This record gives sequence, C-alpha cells and structure tokens, in this order.
Amino acid sequence: MGSNTSTEEGGKKSTYQKYQEKKRGPGPSDEDILKYTGKSRDELNTWAADRPNVAGNQVAGKIDMGAASGLGGAAAAGGYGGWGTEAGKGAKYPPAPKPAKKVDEEDSD
Repeated sequence: MGSNTSTEEGGKKSTYQKYQEKKRGPGPSDEDILKYTGKSRDELNTWAADRPNVAGNQVAGKIDMGAASGLGGAAAAGGYGGWGTEAGKGAKYPPAPKPAKKVDEEDSD
C-alpha cells in the first residue's frame, strides 16, 4: 500500500483529501446552528453524545434509511447486502433481548 501522508502525521494533505474537503464545504456556522436548533455547537454535541440513533450512536446494519420496496427491497429480503434471513450472520449490534415472561405454575393435587 502507498504511504500515508495525512495531516495527523505532520505531512501534507493528499489530493483526494483536498478534493473531499472542497466537496463537503465548510459546514454550518455557529450562528446557523444557534438559529435553527436554539443550542450552541457545544450544547448540541453534548446533547447528541448519548442520544440513540443520532450521529455516531446509529445502529450498524439498519435498513430504514429509505424505502425497501422494489428490486432493492426484494434483494435485501433475500440476503443481498447482508440483510434478510439468508444473510448468514447476526446483527453486529443486536437489540437487547426482552425479558422472558414468567408463568406461575400451580400444583394441582
């Protein structure tokens, strides 16, 4: 593999890194964040830190990003892309199991 010249190592940015930064743009300003959310950037980051399904807390392997209809949905149901019953693997972060209901057994003597 090629040499890694990232800014973390003190080197120059690669052409691809420069391209990605230019394509992404500067992002929202602090004033815009405060205007549209009513929170500062730090408050918003603190709020999102432990909120489920927000930012980095999204479940790996979720398919609810769009419509699962048509050919894509049919393929996903058949296991294409790691989805469906034929995928062969469990979820990377499976949901916590629900506690089992206990049934009281009475002796019938």
